[in-house]
Amino acid sequence: MQKGYVSCFLMVSLLLLSDIAGARVKVIPIRIAIGKKMITLRVFSNGRLQRNAMKMRLVSNVKDTIIIKTETGLMYKAPDDGHQPLVTLGGDLIPLNPCEVKDTAVTAFCGNANAQCPVVDAEYTFVRQLDTSLVTTLQYVRRNNLPLVLAQHLVWMYTNNFGIETLYAESAPVESENFAKYVAGKLKLPPPKQYVNYRIDTSGVGPVVRRKEEKAFVNLRWTQAQVFRNVHVSVYRSDGSLYKRLDGGIVTDRDGSAVVVEFYSKRDPAGIYRVRLHDDANNTIDEKLVTIGG
Repeated sequence: MQKGYVSCFLMVSLLLLSDIAGARVKVIPIRIAIGKKMITLRVFSNGRLQRNAMKMRLVSNVKDTIIIKTETGLMYKAPDDGHQPLVTLGGDLIPLNPCEVKDTAVTAFCGNANAQCPVVDAEYTFVRQLDTSLVTTLQYVRRNNLPLVLAQHLVWMYTNNFGIETLYAESAPVESENFAKYVAGKLKLPPPKQYVNYRIDTSGVGPVVRRKEEKAFVNLRWTQAQVFRNVHVSVYRSDGSLYKRLDGGIVTDRDGSAVVVEFYSKRDPAGIYRVRLHDDANNTIDEKLVTIGG
């Protein structure tokens, strides 16, 4: 039996190598492969979000080696309405040999912020492909290797009507700002002046997004030619009194420098704050208003 398995393995390996060498391996979008019954597909949750969130089990029904390409923005629903649907990032290339069964983990996002995190090994079923604008923007995220959390917030813009100000990753403030401007231009919206992130809970108890536990961020940018010596950040309450001063946390890139000012709804009282960037000569370099709560 082991000898037969080795022989089959050698056969399909040789077929794959010869097809690739002769450029005869076909790349087929997954829905076309399913529609033509070239493959059988089952989809399962891995109980998580974003990277490796979904497991695809592909079974080849053809005698040729093929390459299956996963598609962007495909929504799969959970067995029940209490758990969130999953939306694929796409772009994976999955070689599939004759008579092969293959499990492949792919990136997928929560498609309903108000539902619970998926259950491990729950079987999902295909519903539809989402809005073309979302599909092309997810492809932009993939091409530019942007943080996956930006793609997750983007999906919620389309499935839960989240605002463009939620397009933010704490670990990548400059990339987030550039991405939000890109999406704003694409959708003909004004770019956000502040950003908001809600707490994500993958425990499976309650909604994946926890409201009333949000963080707000403002990015302040400048070039060295604009400032006299050092920069400082002062935050004022709505009555004009000083709330706090911040120094440090500066990020520098080819376009200049930036500093991120963070507010947390469970720590900072609700209200409107004025965030001012100034230098050693007390010249105002940048200034923004931030609304917390309400």
